[in-house]
Amino acid sequence: MNNVIYIILINLISILLIYICYIIYKKLQPMTIKRMRQEIKPLIKPMNFNPFQNDFSKMRMMLAAIDDYVPPERTITSLLISWSTKGLISPEITPKKHLKSFGEQEQESIKFIVRDDKNLNGAEKLFFEMLANWTDESDILQKSELYQLARQNSSLIFQRIEQFIIEGKHGLRATGQMQPEKKRRHFGFLDEQRPIFTSKGVRQAAELKSYQAWLKMQNDLDNTFWGDAVLLEAENVISDKQTLEICKALSQTIVTAANAGKQSKSLGN
Repeated sequence: MNNVIYIILINLISILLIYICYIIYKKLQPMTIKRMRQEIKPLIKPMNFNPFQNDFSKMRMMLAAIDDYVPPERTITSLLISWSTKGLISPEITPKKHLKSFGEQEQESIKFIVRDDKNLNGAEKLFFEMLANWTDESDILQKSELYQLARQNSSLIFQRIEQFIIEGKHGLRATGQMQPEKKRRHFGFLDEQRPIFTSKGVRQAAELKSYQAWLKMQNDLDNTFWGDAVLLEAENVISDKQTLEICKALSQTIVTAANAGKQSKSLGN
């Protein structure tokens, strides 16, 4: 009888030791994107705090890491809405410019209130200036004009979007949310680079998803939230639906035209 109890105790201790070793092993594993997504799930609790306030590129990059992908159309719509709320542009429906535009008699348009703003910097400033430089003396950039220009400058469009990714990665590393990418080994060969997140990165990823959860619970918030709301798919907070739809249409035009221009160049046309 004593021997049976002894054997059972030995087995239980062995199982416990194996479990402890497994937990230690898991804890020592690098915080990859896949692991981070699992870690933040129990930490998400709605809150009205944006951990990346005033840093669009870092917020976009962290969101892309969590959700795997942020469409360029959503990125551009978020920027247009944000610039509108800051008084830099006015998304409007304007009469077609004769000899310069084609298509509908009235078109979604960007009216530039200013051509330069000292509060913009980095990738956002580059994107704003690119669009501003495309306007004529009217300071209005119409949908059909935008399509032509984005198609002609497709490489520049994709460079500007890529700049947000580069800036976001560098920003997360510089402020301690992400470590330099490390390479994964398979059978002794290095074959893949992976972004590794820190405990601070995990915390702020959870805070970003918590902020998103809070936004999705709200309605008709102050327009200071609108740019974030578009990026975080919480458009219910935006009361000005016309402005939102104009910005969406213009963003879709830019991306569609850039893709058409890229395809045309690849075919040698």
